[in-house]
Amino acid sequence: MVSHVHDSHVTTIPLFHEILSGAPPPVYARWIEGSPVIVGFDGEEAKSRMDGIVKYISASTPQALMWKVMERFMNGPDNSTAVLTLRGSSGQVKDVKVTRSRGYWPARFEQRSGEIVKLLPGNIGYADLERLRISMVDAVFERFKDTRAIIFDGRRQWRHY
Repeated sequence: MVSHVHDSHVTTIPLFHEILSGAPPPVYARWIEGSPVIVGFDGEEAKSRMDGIVKYISASTPQALMWKVMERFMNGPDNSTAVLTLRGSSGQVKDVKVTRSRGYWPARFEQRSGEIVKLLPGNIGYADLERLRISMVDAVFERFKDTRAIIFDGRRQWRHY
């Protein structure tokens, strides 16, 4: 049902938890020029594995769908081993074994730097919700109570269960 909504904010957790979430390996896949960077997965072609999970994911655009698939298609049970078949730029193929771990989730995302809360030109407040702590919330609203607007930057705010 959720894949028919075509909304990137819709999630299936915990309904398809083991299919879509699970524990990731310590690598990150990207969809580049119509192909994933990882060319094989535990003896299963990456494209085949991706096709198997895409039906459980909702996204508003094809690009958002591929981003969500790249986040999940190599996942499996926590502490299990993934065998990745990698192809280098020279075309040489190599199998690499990696251990999946739920502990890798936080490190999979680039951490933003700079001020967590700041005043932008035009008297517009900015708050980075990825790094904003609960103890800072009241101060943010107090600081920005007279601004024209507040941008709450919520990129990558979804959580993995």
